[in-house]
Amino acid sequence: ELGCGRGEYTIGLARLHKDRNFIGIDIKGARMWKASTEAIHESLENVALLRTNADFLLNHFGENEISELWITFPDPRPKEKQELRRLTSPKYLDFYRQIMPKGSFINFKTDNTDLFQYTLDVIASQNLNVEAMTWDVYNSEHEALVYGIKTTYERIFTPIVKTIKFVRYQI
Repeated sequence: ELGCGRGEYTIGLARLHKDRNFIGIDIKGARMWKASTEAIHESLENVALLRTNADFLLNHFGENEISELWITFPDPRPKEKQELRRLTSPKYLDFYRQIMPKGSFINFKTDNTDLFQYTLDVIASQNLNVEAMTWDVYNSEHEALVYGIKTTYERIFTPIVKTIKFVRYQI
């Protein structure tokens, strides 16, 4: 889970899939404290947390080391000059291609319409295969793909925004 914050997906997926390892990555250690506390309390041995900037992913992971990626509610970076810092930008897709096998899935979930449209445009421009896409995941046939796991931001913004966008695509 890239930009894991409090690690809701990291912990939630680890609970569901005890036979797989999950790594939560975030730059802010204070956010990850909750995830680490839960993982220790529940004796989840398939959870690790890494405090680093997404720009340094290649320093921590080797070729084909990551089999699937979750990006949930990242900072939308709305200003045009911040495009290169968006976790769904072509810059980061190039990073992901270096650490994920071809055909691996990226799961992206957001409440931000502009960031979602930007991500769909990037996916189209890179000719990537979309397995599932919806502008309202909780009122779609793709709801099961998000495992019912909700981040803190999602719980905060769902009553305000009403719809959560989701896309699952292959690199």
